[in-house]
Amino acid sequence: MINADCRQRNKKSVSPRKNARRRGAVDTSRKFEQKNRLKQLFMVLLIWIGVLGFGMLGFNNAKPLFELNVQSVQIKGEFERVQKAQISSALQPLVDDGFFTLQLDPIKRLLEQQEWVYRAEVSRRWPSGIRVAIEEQTPIAVWNARALLNADGDEFSAGNVPLTEFDLPRIAGHESRQEMMVQRFREFSDMLSPLGHGIVELTHSDALGLFARLDNGTEIRFGKDRLLDKMRQFLALHAGLLAQREGSLQYIDFRYRRGVAVRWANDATDNIAHQEKQSSRQGLLAEVSAFNG
Repeated sequence: MINADCRQRNKKSVSPRKNARRRGAVDTSRKFEQKNRLKQLFMVLLIWIGVLGFGMLGFNNAKPLFELNVQSVQIKGEFERVQKAQISSALQPLVDDGFFTLQLDPIKRLLEQQEWVYRAEVSRRWPSGIRVAIEEQTPIAVWNARALLNADGDEFSAGNVPLTEFDLPRIAGHESRQEMMVQRFREFSDMLSPLGHGIVELTHSDALGLFARLDNGTEIRFGKDRLLDKMRQFLALHAGLLAQREGSLQYIDFRYRRGVAVRWANDATDNIAHQEKQSSRQGLLAEVSAFNG
């Protein structure tokens, strides 16, 4: 019992000292960690101050570059209708911004809205220039006697130039059929190219269908359906019968179910007039061959 009491007293007397040492060690460790954190924060702060200082220094040195105005505009392209003065005038309000801050896309859009401009490319040229490359519109036909058409089938204005001054094919039809008409014009032109002929007029009406007039004066009446097949039939006939009297062929009409009607412009006139009376209900002037389609 005595030994047990002694051990208990010793235990009670030693325990507070050990606890004090432990608390001291913990306090020292915490102070050390706090000092390390302060050092780290101080280093981070120094780094940020350095970055900010160098950034301000770099900005001040680079500021004149950002304020550099466009000093020159170079306009490139092969022009027949586009006027360089017209392009320069359109560009002038937009190139007052700095060389680096200049927005190129609005310039491109503005240029492509100018008369006779098909495509525009705008780029910077160091140290203070702008390069503008212009591709001019190439008209392939006149649409409904009011506008020009390019190879994409898009219409554009001729500006102050009268459409009568353009020696181009005339395409006419309902506005909703513009895309179809341009597509047929291209297809027919390609098919006629081996013959050395082209289309000077292509007309569509809801009542009569599609008509084409060639550069040799021949009129082809297609009707409303099987247009490409009928052009192939024309080419096949041309290789035989029609080629022999090409200069006197006035028209060929494919609007019949079992054949085609052909009218010659010279020596067949009398027969044509006679047959016209006999076939006026159908409008058939001279049926020279049955060509099943």
